[in-house]
Amino acid sequence: MAARRLSRPLWRLRSISSSLPNPGRNDQHRVALMATAAGTAGAPKTAQSGSQEKPGGAERSTHDVPRGHHRSDLSDTSCHIGLMRMRDLTLRQDIRLLAGGASTTIGDALKGHKVLLVGLPGGKVCAEKHVPEYLHRASELVPAVFDKIVCIMPEACGDLKPIVAEAAKSEVAVVEDQSGAFARMMGLERTGGGAKSQRFAAIVEDGILLGLRVEKAPGEVKATTVDNMLALWSQITKNR
Repeated sequence: MAARRLSRPLWRLRSISSSLPNPGRNDQHRVALMATAAGTAGAPKTAQSGSQEKPGGAERSTHDVPRGHHRSDLSDTSCHIGLMRMRDLTLRQDIRLLAGGASTTIGDALKGHKVLLVGLPGGKVCAEKHVPEYLHRASELVPAVFDKIVCIMPEACGDLKPIVAEAAKSEVAVVEDQSGAFARMMGLERTGGGAKSQRFAAIVEDGILLGLRVEKAPGEVKATTVDNMLALWSQITKNR
């Protein structure tokens, strides 16, 4: 009789323990995710649910890509900021930006619009190469593709002053992230000397981050050119 009384509690214990998370399984999932990210070095790639074509027409399974990351940028440069999960950037209303000397919020800049957001670390590369390209092609981008172009930078000073004044007469808006709070929220801040932010470009629709490109070094303008951002938008629309 004593043995029978003990059998039911022991059965319950076994059933409960079998339903608990398996640490080994979690470790395997983590290793698989790291392997997926590590295998995407080189040109930025976007993970798709189901399968993805390889060169030559073959397909590879993407079942190991976790929920919420099926349209993620899996390049080495972007993986350190959470695989670029699509998220609402306007939720942080406590982050204040400056637009024309007046305080504004992320929501004011991004909500209700399809925005090409260009992140600038500052310096001569921004003033002489990156911003001029967007100014020159602004009429091609707005309103045909995007509602507006927004350049965000730590401070509109030094080499950037003349180009900011030129931007004020165009379709390109300029906002300042003087506290660095926006860059930190995005995981794109830089510590130490030199640039305070990575150079990046993002496509944001109604406040939702849809896609992001980050340069490997602040002095480069390769992944964030106008043509590459148009290609990214084409990829996003194709996958919808």
